[in-house]
Amino acid sequence: MSVSNGQLANATTFNNAFVSKSSDSTVTGTITQENASVLKEISTPATPVSGYGKIYFKADGKLYQMNDAGVESEVGSGAGGGGGWTSDSSLSLADGDQIATSSTIQLQKWRVRAATSAGAVLSVVPFATTPTQDGTTIRLVCDSDENFVSIENYDASGGCILNGSPAQLFKYHLIDLMWDATMQRWIEISRNF
Repeated sequence: MSVSNGQLANATTFNNAFVSKSSDSTVTGTITQENASVLKEISTPATPVSGYGKIYFKADGKLYQMNDAGVESEVGSGAGGGGGWTSDSSLSLADGDQIATSSTIQLQKWRVRAATSAGAVLSVVPFATTPTQDGTTIRLVCDSDENFVSIENYDASGGCILNGSPAQLFKYHLIDLMWDATMQRWIEISRNF
């Protein structure tokens, strides 16, 4: 697409030459815009090609992003975006269990308790899902005095690196663990006990 020498310079000529309104266009330079962008609300689009991402509004009025693996997440739902902690219902856990966390939500809070008063020691890889975002943080809060939950220190892929081992959670105890994608470990960042 180009404008020929001697061709009339008007909006139609430039739009046709540089920005297609009916097909995909690629811009390799910087786009500077002094007004708001207008984006139509759409359904979830197809996965972008490798090395690219997509950003779009959906019918719920929320802004979403999609990476080249097809993982969709709400913009602003993670750390730093003002989304806050996402909470799920209480989990009743047994020895060796894993918690099925979200791979895309960066701040997650889970209320936990053991299924029996004998307590529960979670799997040495306590979370069943590997996060897609470095820095994903999980907060576990125990809601039972008798049915404690224990997390082991386990220095291997998917394991937890704790400030004291094991971490036994009783009622009102909480522990925060952050995913480090480079080290492939959950690292304890705080606890209140």
